[in-house]
Amino acid sequence: MKNLLKILWFFFIGLHSAVALENTDLKKLHDEVNKTLKSNPREALKLSREEILLAQKSGDAYAEAVGYLDLGKCFWVLGDYPQSLKLHLKALGIFESIDSLGGIISSYNDISLIYLEQGDYRKTLKNLFKARELNKNYKHKRVETILLVNIGEAYLKLNSLDSAGIYTQNAYASALETNDTTSIYAILNNLGTIYLEQNKGTLALEHYKLSLDLARLQNDQRYMAEILVNIGNYYVKTGQIDSCLFVSYQAYHISKTLNSGKRISDAAHLLQTAHKLKNQLDSALYYSEVISIIRDSISNNEKIRQVQNLAFLEEIRQDQLTEEKEKQSKAREDLIQYLIISLIILILFSLLILLRKKKINFRYVEILSTIGLLLLFEFIALLAHPLIANLTDHTPYLMLVILTLIASLLVPLHHTLLSLSKKHLVIRTRRRIKNK
Repeated sequence: MKNLLKILWFFFIGLHSAVALENTDLKKLHDEVNKTLKSNPREALKLSREEILLAQKSGDAYAEAVGYLDLGKCFWVLGDYPQSLKLHLKALGIFESIDSLGGIISSYNDISLIYLEQGDYRKTLKNLFKARELNKNYKHKRVETILLVNIGEAYLKLNSLDSAGIYTQNAYASALETNDTTSIYAILNNLGTIYLEQNKGTLALEHYKLSLDLARLQNDQRYMAEILVNIGNYYVKTGQIDSCLFVSYQAYHISKTLNSGKRISDAAHLLQTAHKLKNQLDSALYYSEVISIIRDSISNNEKIRQVQNLAFLEEIRQDQLTEEKEKQSKAREDLIQYLIISLIILILFSLLILLRKKKINFRYVEILSTIGLLLLFEFIALLAHPLIANLTDHTPYLMLVILTLIASLLVPLHHTLLSLSKKHLVIRTRRRIKNK
């Protein structure tokens, strides 16, 4: 059933993000990550990092959160669940800050699957129910289907078979409404497992076979191997050992073609059990050795993967330090520019004060004061722009209104200063005439 979760999870991650990403380069990177992840998770890690960096440079918070979801998904596939959870929580925080409902729902769903893998089924359900509650406003039917499937899976892990059956049946009805073929054959397989656990063998086999037929139509060999193993388990449980061997060999050969270690191990385990029950000990020993080899291989790969994950995390940390240094350098440059602009404005107004004491055409005072006013207004607008943008959520007409209000305060001030300067010049001129 884990394969089902991956199929639905891959879809769900891109459900809202692929549509909502407006930047063409970011969308291409996002699509490439999801495409590469199925065959090369390590390469997908690097692409996800590029996606995040590009989003940060573009100032696109939504795309940055999607990037963290993609990076978290990579670590999920690689089995580093703590790191995956950390990245998903970071994405959730960004989505919440920009009020992206689709992103929040996606994050809760993904976090629930991390807890599911770790065996914390209560937290799994808690996050899934949060996502489902939010989806009442989002109103996306496919999302509802996926959430129902995952809730059913969590209840099955808790051995709450009645609840698992109810939610999975609801997921099936939802998938039929949208003609969601991929979800339908995955859900039918889940229902087969639930019925098998409830000792309803006939119903279980019917659902497995329906699921297998649909998977064959889609040429989904990965899922075919999983369904065949489930059918094999049914035959073992019902004592039909020859039938078990027949379907288990099919699953084994498909899994070898796919070079999928876990699927080969599952099929080999079933073949070992069947041969033991038929007292064919040589064959049972052979498949026991196959299982042992695959187990050792998976263990070695896991150790290598952990080392590679640590190296990649260090690479990310170094990139973040470089980014932070670049931000600090940019902040220093901006500060220096602000100080230079402030100094220019101060010099200009000082010059105006000095000109008041000199014999000069008032027209020059007007020109200099107008230039000073424009510089002052632009400087205030430059400093206030980030604050205004945050307050107005980048709404153009609101920003225009606030900037107009600032200008309306500066213009009367400008006229007052001009009037005082003119008055001062007139008084000085009269004094000079009188002294003569």
